[in-house]
Amino acid sequence: MNIKLNINLNKHLKENLIGLWIFSITFIFFWFWVENFFEYKIKSEIASNSAVNLPIFKESEYRSWDMMPWSSAKQWFWDPVPEIKINSDWLRDNEISENKTKNRILLLWDSFVFWMWAYQNQTMSAFLNKKYFWEKYTRVINWWIIWQTIDDAFLYLKNDWIKFNPDAVVYNFFVWNDITELRRHNQTEDDNWNLIKTEDLKHFISDENFLRKRWKNWEVKDNEPNSYFLFWLNENFWEKKENPTLTWPVFFADNDKRWDENLYIYWGKFFKYLKQMQKYCDKNWINFYVNIVPMDVQISEKYWKKYPNMPFWKEEFLAKRPQKRVISLMEKEGIEYIDLLPVFQDIEKKVWTTLYFDKDPHFNNLWNMWAANSIYLKLIKDM
Repeated sequence: MNIKLNINLNKHLKENLIGLWIFSITFIFFWFWVENFFEYKIKSEIASNSAVNLPIFKESEYRSWDMMPWSSAKQWFWDPVPEIKINSDWLRDNEISENKTKNRILLLWDSFVFWMWAYQNQTMSAFLNKKYFWEKYTRVINWWIIWQTIDDAFLYLKNDWIKFNPDAVVYNFFVWNDITELRRHNQTEDDNWNLIKTEDLKHFISDENFLRKRWKNWEVKDNEPNSYFLFWLNENFWEKKENPTLTWPVFFADNDKRWDENLYIYWGKFFKYLKQMQKYCDKNWINFYVNIVPMDVQISEKYWKKYPNMPFWKEEFLAKRPQKRVISLMEKEGIEYIDLLPVFQDIEKKVWTTLYFDKDPHFNNLWNMWAANSIYLKLIKDM
């Protein structure tokens, strides 16, 4: 009886071991397949997730990134502009002579200056150069790097202005996201609180010179996870997500429940670097101006349909909070500025067409021309 029982136990044990072995092999193959699938998925997303689909970028020692000198790239066939060209000074502009024979104005920052969707002779700086033959005695330089913020702008001015020797700098501030975009930057300062380096935590430059978005704050080549599947689960289901209204709180009242708790930090950094930029220009006898670029929804109600999920109402549009906050600081600090909001509200009522793209927050060529006119009227008094 004991012998028969032992035989049955050994038989069941053997069957269980075989089952466990089959399960283990199946699980290993399944896990191997899952890991490879999610590794391919994540890396493919990174490889194709270009912030700007142009291979014209390079890494920088002290800024988020630079443009690649002498680079050029054709855009997609459906884009209106066939090619973007960068000069030897990593700018989207004609070559700039070392010999200064005219007054020089740096039109600094923001995608509204670079203007990817227009030919080079249709940018804001190009319109300014041609304004009333201003180019006979003034050279407006298109000084912009894509997807960076005021800390990078200040570092460009601080480290590279000397080779252009400008007489004036116009910093272009876009009210929609130039404040909240500071959330993706890490700044390094010296012992005297002077900015010396900035790092973008959300983007990186690929080996092919594309500006890539990091996949959930992670760059493959720097830090491979132990498990791609678990990493994907953590980033998509377990980790706390960013506030979906992160780009909009500049329009909310301070007591609004949707107010981003870190917005005071971003505003503080913006004001800090804006004042440092002003002091640097004053020290080097450079006239400094801020051009305040409004959001399309502030100009006219006809643009509201572009943003079906925008988290605020008419009162937020009409309050002009980002403009008021910036203007209050500039008037306190004695910074010259151009507020385009009332100008373009008036123009929108008079022109038969729109000033902004239908599916994009950027303005079109007609806007470029009128913006150049507003800047010209402000600067011509001082130049």
